[in-house]
Amino acid sequence: MTGHPLEELLNAKAVDILSAIQKGHRAVVDVKGKLAEYFLEKRLAELQAQGVIEDFCWFILLPIKA
Repeated sequence: MTGHPLEELLNAKAVDILSAIQKGHRAVVDVKGKLAEYFLEKRLAELQAQGVIEDFCWFILLPIKA
């Protein structure tokens, strides 16, 4: 199978992967969030390449355990 790396990883065609996501509300919400992160990171990289911003870094906040 050739195509997107996710198709290779999941051993499924893109249309089947998208159909599976569409059937699960949680999966759709997760993908929406991941798309927002993806597009934001792309835009920040563009701004960095243009010299508008110097650098950016993602921070992952983990919950504090009591």
